[in-house]
Amino acid sequence: KDFVFEDREAQRVDLRQRNASSPTGIFRCTIDVRVEGEEDPVKKSVYVGLYSNGSGNVTIVGDISLAVISDLNGPSPQFSLTCNSTGGPVTTVTWTRDDVSFTRGTETVLIDPVTAQYTHTLTVSGIPEGLYTCTVSNSKPSQDSAQFSIEGLSGVPKEFEAEAGQRQVVFTWSPPPATQYSGRITNYTLSCSSSPSSLPQSPSSQSGSLTVTGFSPNTPYSCSLTANNNRGTGSPAMTSFTTLEDYVLFQLHFTGIPSNCKGFVETNGPEKLDNITSAVLNVLSGSCANCAIDEEYFACDSESPTYVTYRARLEGTSETDSGSLIPLIEAWARTGPNITAGGLLTVNSQCPVSISSLTNPEEGLCESPPTTAPDEQILSIQNIAIIAGVGGGILLIFVVFLVIGLRLCCKYSCRPKPSEEKALEGLSGVYIIHDKEKDKFEEAEEEEDFEKEKVDVDE
Repeated sequence: KDFVFEDREAQRVDLRQRNASSPTGIFRCTIDVRVEGEEDPVKKSVYVGLYSNGSGNVTIVGDISLAVISDLNGPSPQFSLTCNSTGGPVTTVTWTRDDVSFTRGTETVLIDPVTAQYTHTLTVSGIPEGLYTCTVSNSKPSQDSAQFSIEGLSGVPKEFEAEAGQRQVVFTWSPPPATQYSGRITNYTLSCSSSPSSLPQSPSSQSGSLTVTGFSPNTPYSCSLTANNNRGTGSPAMTSFTTLEDYVLFQLHFTGIPSNCKGFVETNGPEKLDNITSAVLNVLSGSCANCAIDEEYFACDSESPTYVTYRARLEGTSETDSGSLIPLIEAWARTGPNITAGGLLTVNSQCPVSISSLTNPEEGLCESPPTTAPDEQILSIQNIAIIAGVGGGILLIFVVFLVIGLRLCCKYSCRPKPSEEKALEGLSGVYIIHDKEKDKFEEAEEEEDFEKEKVDVDE
């Protein structure tokens, strides 16, 4: 927009903005002024440093400035853009954002000859981010402009993901897409919450990853991540996850097994080893109310495994109980559990057992449980009984329908001739099937026999 300056001593234009933070940086303003009677223009340049004093206000150094006007009314501060000119008589000053003029009326006023130095100020509110230009010109073919940008809020971080453990979560993300005026990201802020509790806001991070501790096991969480710059806080990226159950992996190794115990391990090993699991459950139930063993693994490379792997977990979320689980199992294992002929677990030294904790959850684990476990055998027998029962029922139904079908076929397709039905009335609905050709043959034989008998009688 063109502005008119009536003050011949000095003119000032302030461009003020509401709801904007303070951009920082170094800006250059160069004014090229042609003075009447001189062939070459006069160039004037000034460099402006803009910085924040930490309290939200901005201190300006130089002739092109952006400053907070704190004494103005309104819910948020306005900002002032100032363009100074020296070196010649200026007739117009125009402010634009991204090459588009501000609309503050349509009037254009010419300026009478003024001194070679003045300040032009334009004040507006609610200016968004963009590239701002102050253009100074006069009646001669001479003009110059100064530019600087006001940054906007950062965008939404991309690829925000969480890799959850039991009490620790690793977050990763990518920076938001860069725009022309998105500004430099100073840091990221992560906050997580769960119902009914919430995790305190984590420390800010400047990288694309952050590891946070203090989560509760087996708990759903919702987390947000925002990118921050000098303008403020951008829109959040969201992710949700559930932390892992609290568990401890451990193995029972059978070492130095005597001959009187070895048979119990090698013969029907899975069945006997399953008794060890029962014994572990019995011991834990009396010492750790919240403890439970939910999985069992056997050696994968042998039909007669010499160790068993367990995954013990806690029903609650007490970290103290989790820490006491391994010492509890170790104390039990050192007593030397043994499988007797009666299938009961006794405590003696005949079958020594050693225990070791697993640092790698995948170490020593089978891909699937043994197929000869007692529960599976019982399940297989039950399945066979169910299948046999169902199959027998289906076969019986088939036979019944077959008999009914044959009877209907005989009733409607194989009935005797009407002349024969009368002779069959006393047979309670059971019909005799006749072969017509056979009947004719038998009738012929009867006639032949009758003729023979007749001849004999005549003779």
